[in-house]
Amino acid sequence: MTAPVLHQLLNYSPIQEYIYGGKGVGSQGDGTAQFIVKNKECQDKIIDIINRDFPQMQCLKLTIYRRE
Repeated sequence: MTAPVLHQLLNYSPIQEYIYGGKGVGSQGDGTAQFIVKNKECQDKIIDIINRDFPQMQCLKLTIYRRE
């Protein structure tokens, strides 16, 4: 599958300054997008942008803390 909406999101210029990278995961890559963001503020900003510009999508936060 080509997953055009997923690729549109992954390459969406308004989010690029907030992420280190992203990828599609799931059914042929058209199920879920995952992003690695720079910090919590960037996480909140990218969620705001996706909610505004891709209303058909849902965002879920996942934070993985480093072990000390």
